Amino acid sequence: MSLMGSLATAATAMSQSGPWKAAIAQQLDRLSHRYDGIAPLFDAYTRLLKQNKQLKDENRVIKDELDEAKEEMIARRRSNTRSGRKAKDNVVDAVEFEKLHTRYSEQCEELLRVYKERAQVNHSELLARQRAQDLEAEMTELKQRLERAEEAKGSHLELIETLNSMIDQRDMSISSLKDELSALSLQYTLVEEKRQEVEQERNELLSRMLEMKQQQADMQNDLLAEVTRKRHEKIAKDIEDAQKELPDADEMPSILRLGLPTKATHNLDAHPGGAFSVAHSCSGSLFASGGADATVKVWNSSGHNTQSLREHTGTVTCIDFAPAGDTMVSASNDKSVLIWSLRTSRSTFRCTGHTDKVYTARFLGHTKVVSASQDRTMKLWNAARGISERTYLLHSTCYDIASVDGPRFLSGHFDKYVREWDTRQSGTKPVRELNTEHREAIVAVALSPTRDYLLTSCRDGQLKLVDLLQMRVVKSFTSDDATGQSACHPSFSPDGAHFAVGRQSGVIEIWNIHKTEIVQTLSSACHAGPVNCVSWGSSELVSAGKDGRLIVWEDDSLST
Repeated sequence: MSLMGSLATAATAMSQSGPWKAAIAQQLDRLSHRYDGIAPLFDAYTRLLKQNKQLKDENRVIKDELDEAKEEMIARRRSNTRSGRKAKDNVVDAVEFEKLHTRYSEQCEELLRVYKERAQVNHSELLARQRAQDLEAEMTELKQRLERAEEAKGSHLELIETLNSMIDQRDMSISSLKDELSALSLQYTLVEEKRQEVEQERNELLSRMLEMKQQQADMQNDLLAEVTRKRHEKIAKDIEDAQKELPDADEMPSILRLGLPTKATHNLDAHPGGAFSVAHSCSGSLFASGGADATVKVWNSSGHNTQSLREHTGTVTCIDFAPAGDTMVSASNDKSVLIWSLRTSRSTFRCTGHTDKVYTARFLGHTKVVSASQDRTMKLWNAARGISERTYLLHSTCYDIASVDGPRFLSGHFDKYVREWDTRQSGTKPVRELNTEHREAIVAVALSPTRDYLLTSCRDGQLKLVDLLQMRVVKSFTSDDATGQSACHPSFSPDGAHFAVGRQSGVIEIWNIHKTEIVQTLSSACHAGPVNCVSWGSSELVSAGKDGRLIVWEDDSLST
């Protein structure tokens, strides 16, 4: 079989073996076509060889005839020279010789052309042989690749069998996992149904418990209201009996004025930029103040500054003493709440967590502190550890807080509501709330010594008295000096019968709660600007003004 036939046969076999031999089959097919282009060259070379041989034979015959003609002409010339033959014969011989010479030249040119064609054919043959050798080398390489491909095919088949076996194993594993998943889904459905039943039962029990607790609370409230009513009736009767026994008010004016401050005994330059908060300790022996200079100062009853605490970086907005009197808490515009030890004159904890300025912070018993911020949150802090235990999210900003007892406290808000909270409850919702119907926001609240009444102070200077047992407003207090935007924190007298409040003009009003009238106005040596806060101790009243001063007021009648 020829080389081209072998290539064609191999290409056909490769193409029928499968797609993985397609590339080799295509190369074999291309080699077969390239051999088809060489075949005409071999045919032309064969024809040229035959033609060359024929021309050589003809050239040899012509050369022999030419040699014979030359010899004959030479012989004739010799013979003519000897015999004196005529010039005519010489002319005939010359013509015949010329024809033979022309034919010889033509044959020589034809032979030269044939030699040139032969040289071209030889060159083409050389190129064809080189191409044939290249094709042979490619064919050999392709055969080797085919052998390697056959070997790889065997290894690939083994790998395919292995992979098929692994796939079968995985299919079996997936099937078993699907069965397990179906079983787990069924089990989960049963557990979820059981959970829903238990959850429903728990909710029902919780609702019943809440109903029972509400009933108990209502019963306790009713009992407390009844006890309080009887106590108030008894107190009212005792007061009425005592009034009958007292002499006429015109005869003893000094007795009526007993305990009410009338004279400024100390005028203290406390806080440059403004004093914003003042509060007495429970014993009444100390009072503390805070102001725009970011300082908390502690004073004794004689008006001497005993401690200056400087750890805040913003205005101190509120101060409160713990019941024991050896610990304080302060709130500031620097977004922090500091708990202070008066023994070391340093803060024991810095409570951070508010994201805006803190308006107020109050002790709830000995170990808890509650604070309120512009960020519309209230936070309950553990004062012994300095950590936040609960956060109350508010829809209205709280400006001030009053502690009722250990777990309960009251708050005054921008939306004019007073809200009562109980830290013993797990939720973060108020226990009760009251719309005081103030014209402006509630900026300060003060609790009476008996803890039965709450005094609310509004931005427009109006104050209202809230009965905490009935949770309703029972009295309103407004004076002619209550103009402009006022933000003074009021304070009850120790007996609860009076309260003091500062005004924008710098004066301080003393109100009788029962008569709903002003019984004293402190205007001599008063503040040069608005009064921000007042605190009534056991023997004196202290006012804090925007002018940065603290003024201590006492009853002048006691010294005369």
